[in-house]
This record gives sequence, C-alpha cells and structure tokens, in this order.
Amino acid sequence: MNMGVWGSAAMELHTGYLYTHDGSDLDFFLQPKSKVSVRTLTRCLDAIVQSEQNFHVRVDVELSLPSGYGISLKELMDGKGTSVLGKGLHDVVLLRKSMVFDCLSAYSANVASTVLAAHCDLKGPVSAQCTPAG
Repeated sequence: MNMGVWGSAAMELHTGYLYTHDGSDLDFFLQPKSKVSVRTLTRCLDAIVQSEQNFHVRVDVELSLPSGYGISLKELMDGKGTSVLGKGLHDVVLLRKSMVFDCLSAYSANVASTVLAAHCDLKGPVSAQCTPAG
C-alpha cells in the first residue's frame, strides 16, 4: 500500500513556505496496490487514533480507491450508516460501504466493476468503476 502526505503539510514540505499552523491537521492518503482486508484497515485506523492521542493533532486519511475516488478512512470505518462519500476529479458520489469493502477485498477489475454497479447509490448510469487505474 502506498502512503503519502498531502494538504497543507505537503505544500509546506514541497515548497518550503509555511502553510501549517498550530491548529492544522495532518492529511495522509493511502493507495492500495493489492487486496486489503478489513483487519488491515482497522489496524491503520487504530494507529491513526493512537497518533492523534500521542501527538495532539487531528489526522485525516483518504483512502484512494482503484476507481479514482477518494474516501475518508474514518468515515468508512465509523460503524455509522451504510454509505461513504466518494470524491472524484469530476464528481462526488455516495458509495455503499459494503461495496467499498468488496472492491478492496476483490481488487479485480471484473468482480469490482460488477460489485460497484450492484451497490452504488447513484441514479442513472454508473460513472465510477472500481478497477485498477491504468
């Protein structure tokens, strides 16, 4: 799984200019390269919560789906509701959490595309596919 920093901390690291302040959060992204289990996601979230407590900073993690949509790891794992907001370059969609878990555990173009079509909350044509970028 690839991991990186983005947001104001990334801008500061990249440019050398000050973009963060005492109240800034820390934004990370995770990009799976193969199957990801719920257990792995839970362990990531546990480490994030522990870091927030130890360092007194809010940490946001965006999980990059193979479709190109990004979702909040905390929102995915919060146990509340059945959908999560998927943010893409050109649109925003509601994705069923069960679909996201199925996509991440399958990580197969054919299976994941079928799973998305069956579970996406979009009305009309499905604009996202849970397939590896490429």
